[in-house]
Amino acid sequence: MHDAESRAQHPDLFGENANVEKPPTHYADVEGLPTDRVLRLYVTQRSDRNNHVANAHGEEVDHGLAIPIIHIPAEAKARAIAKMKNKRLAARFKSDTGEINTDLLNTYGPADIAKTIVFHHPDIANLDADLAASIMMNYIGTAPGLNDLIYAIKALGQHGWYTMETVKNEDGTDHTFSSDGATMYQYVINDQVLSAAALVVQSVLNAVKNDPALKGHSYHPTAGVGQLDVSDTAGGRKTKDGAYTFRLAKTGFHSGFRTRIADSELDNVELKFRNDWLRHLGVYIQFFDENDNQLSIAESDWTGNLTWLADVTIRGALDADDTKFLSLSSPVPTIFAIPVAGDYTETKVNFDWPPAAHYALVSAGGLGHGGKRDQQIETMGIAMTSVFELGVPTILLGVAVGMPDGGKALNKIMRNTSLTSFAIQFFFSLIWSSSDMDAGTLGAKIGRLMANFLVTGGAQLIVTTIAEYVVEQEIEESIPFCGWILAAANIASTAAQLAEASGEVASSPWIIENKLFPSHDITVTIHRDPDDYQFPATATSYKLVTIFSSSDTRVIERDMPGTTVSEPIVLQMQDVPAGGHVVFNVGFYSDTGWLAGQGQLDVLNVNSDGKDYLDAQITIKENLVPLDENSVYNHKQKLAIDNGAHVWIASEAPTATAHDLSPVEAGNALSELVNININQKTGDIGYVFKAYSSNVLSCANGSSGQLYVYQNISAMQNPDGNLKFSGCGYTDKPYMFYTLGVPDSVQAGSRKLNLPLEQQNFVLLPEDDEFLYVRHVSLETGVDFQVDHTKSYCKFPLRLDAAVVHPHGIIVGINHSSARLFACSLTNDPVADADAPVATMAGAQLQDPDQIDNNPALLAKPVAMALGPEGAILVLDNIEDVTTDNVKAAVRAFNPDGTPLAYFGDSVCVCDEGYSLDPEDPTSCIDPTVEDHNGPGGICGGHGHYNAGAFVLNLKEEPGAATYLDIGVEHKGYIYVLSYGDDGDSASDYRMDIYQPNGQWLVRTTDIPAGRLTVDLWRNVYTLNYELLVGPDSRTEPSVSEWIPPTPPADGDDE
Repeated sequence: MHDAESRAQHPDLFGENANVEKPPTHYADVEGLPTDRVLRLYVTQRSDRNNHVANAHGEEVDHGLAIPIIHIPAEAKARAIAKMKNKRLAARFKSDTGEINTDLLNTYGPADIAKTIVFHHPDIANLDADLAASIMMNYIGTAPGLNDLIYAIKALGQHGWYTMETVKNEDGTDHTFSSDGATMYQYVINDQVLSAAALVVQSVLNAVKNDPALKGHSYHPTAGVGQLDVSDTAGGRKTKDGAYTFRLAKTGFHSGFRTRIADSELDNVELKFRNDWLRHLGVYIQFFDENDNQLSIAESDWTGNLTWLADVTIRGALDADDTKFLSLSSPVPTIFAIPVAGDYTETKVNFDWPPAAHYALVSAGGLGHGGKRDQQIETMGIAMTSVFELGVPTILLGVAVGMPDGGKALNKIMRNTSLTSFAIQFFFSLIWSSSDMDAGTLGAKIGRLMANFLVTGGAQLIVTTIAEYVVEQEIEESIPFCGWILAAANIASTAAQLAEASGEVASSPWIIENKLFPSHDITVTIHRDPDDYQFPATATSYKLVTIFSSSDTRVIERDMPGTTVSEPIVLQMQDVPAGGHVVFNVGFYSDTGWLAGQGQLDVLNVNSDGKDYLDAQITIKENLVPLDENSVYNHKQKLAIDNGAHVWIASEAPTATAHDLSPVEAGNALSELVNININQKTGDIGYVFKAYSSNVLSCANGSSGQLYVYQNISAMQNPDGNLKFSGCGYTDKPYMFYTLGVPDSVQAGSRKLNLPLEQQNFVLLPEDDEFLYVRHVSLETGVDFQVDHTKSYCKFPLRLDAAVVHPHGIIVGINHSSARLFACSLTNDPVADADAPVATMAGAQLQDPDQIDNNPALLAKPVAMALGPEGAILVLDNIEDVTTDNVKAAVRAFNPDGTPLAYFGDSVCVCDEGYSLDPEDPTSCIDPTVEDHNGPGGICGGHGHYNAGAFVLNLKEEPGAATYLDIGVEHKGYIYVLSYGDDGDSASDYRMDIYQPNGQWLVRTTDIPAGRLTVDLWRNVYTLNYELLVGPDSRTEPSVSEWIPPTPPADGDDE
């Protein structure tokens, strides 16, 4: 305890100008603390004169936990203070002379309990002194909600913020310390404290994800692949005697995990797995026949990969006949800034392909949130992550082992198969054998069991390995804290909290799936329009987009020769996925990008009868050449009311603007435009808006007011030919999803949605306080929407402000407030709401616009989204320029799971590992170690892939204020952006900009006063207008307009 002498030695803490709320009461002289790393210290209370400990934990305990501390060397804190952006906060740590107060940096109090709890989150914790100082000083110490967390701790009393639970031996007896025989207790953080920490954790996670210095520590950006270019008709790898080889449906990283084919022969496949996020994954494979029936593989027909698991019963449960274990995939080689010794880049496994298998599902399972659940696939990943990424590092946080030695210890521990086997058996027996799959309680249960696990005989290797570098007593004293990282990881456990946080494990689904297909060759023969003797004379190029039902899209682009082409055009794709459906879309384009002709074919992706390849035949339909060279759009018609019925009228564009919207609840008032989309196959337009109509009542309680409703009209001659209305309204925002015009098999994806194309239309409805449900809407003529309010295809935890239906049967959306991407795979058929899968989440909010390139997964203020022609998700993002207070809009590209895509700009060749660009041919990758470069040909010489160059498309800068409203994409990839300038109170403020597929600005159409738009396959634009109509039954609704592209002079026309 401080006395007069000790207080005199520290005038900065006890003098007249002391910069502390309350002077410290106790001190400790601790020698030998590390100077390059963080160390968790703690103080216990042995004296209990006021019975605080006994009242909280019972008289049988011999001590209480006074305070846990994250000790960061004062030198590192001083360096962090010198770099702090918040100078006012930095001044608190300085004396009157401007020097940093080192005494203050080494003074701890109740606030440090709160900071210590938050620091234990696996995406926040960092043992490097400088990085930890930056996190603690800049982010945790300034986080919103920190004072509330401190208050919650104080409110529970000096020893009420935690509980003490006896650590148990395997036989159920109390475990004791080897040093003095005292009973060992673990400290379990109170649930109220963990709940109070949610806001702090959310804030800190978003901050560290925006810090470039923490890249590779707190986050690990990966890039996905949106499409594959097929650049050579003779390329690809030939198969033997026409047999199938193999291909994966998804390439690149998905939720930090990548699967790739290392080699394949007629009946054997070799896969490689890479895991770049902080968790272990158990990788499994399931085989299916051509009717989607899951195959059972007898033990005699399979070489097992789980022989190292000692318990035969558990081994059988984790390596079942219909779900075979392939491998464990280790995480990133750096854990909390500890470099783990050894090579963790990729794991490799090979297996024989069953003769009856049509395709296989490769699944990587572990700790996560959202999506599909499977107890067998998740078990090993969860057990390994709990022990090796979350449990053991908690011990290292509390022992003074050097960083390199800590890495050596982790490597030795992770490589021991006996320890791995014991860990899996331990957790399987105590948790998963009871079928407890609840995400909210799983982490807490594992955290409580971690201490019991570490004192078992089977886990003693952990203690003895770390004891090679520190005394065993230090290790023992860390065991009471070993569940804290798991507890911190579980802080943001509700769907709404996870939407605001951004931890890698929280952003990953429980199971990451990829399909493995046999592959074959495809020959595509394109025939001219039968009404013309040649292919379109004005076409200078053509583009074939091949969309597989559950694989990456392939693209072939070719130039026309400049002379007449009458014979069929033959293209080849070699070694592409077989099975399911495949859709071919071909377009012929003039030099201005005008679509001169197009064709489409949807077939089963199997070898044609009597052939060892798929023979696809496409006949195009040629378009009449537009009559005008100008690319400024013209207003063709708009929706109007005539005698209470909808009609199309040819007219000028409406003039109402956003300033005409009104929130009043009287008469007829229109207050918000949500979205508009079109189903081109059926000719239906669906849209959502918010309005007041006296005869439209709430679906929930029958009251009137400003309500969200949805409506459908026909795009054909009679708009009321298929008029549908929601019938009632909602206080929260619904959203409509129509399939534009992609055939059934593509929209269904691998799940083979049991709906024909014209019925693949959905609405997202907010029908309870927890979720919004994706429900089917019928567009059948003569009936209403026929919504079943008890069944859904998936559900979202937060409302969507923009969304699309991806061709793989996935709904992808954004939420404005959280800046998060959501993805939900539709079930084959609607299921009861309680059984519907929950959407997964990705990304986080961008806080510094200059950091976009550092972490392209972050969004600033997403406004709208659209689906690119190759399946990329394009997001319109508002990025505030803090230097000018202007808004810099950008378009971002992602995979459905939120992995950013380098989508914009000219494509470049990216070579496989071990290969480099040919200096004589930059479109080919070669092996630099060999002289003969005559390889197999194909994409990048058969040893690479094409990838676009930029993650961000910065939109055209505006001289004044700009408000961005919506985005659309047409068949070839031209991007349409709707916005207005100034205040938007004049129709002339509104404009639509078109960008070329490579991101170059092309043209602007002005005087287009609308709030939402959608683009059909042939570049017609439909807008949802601010103009108010009083429709059937005196309902309030907005008008709809159709805008058409211009037409240049036809051949021989002088005008």
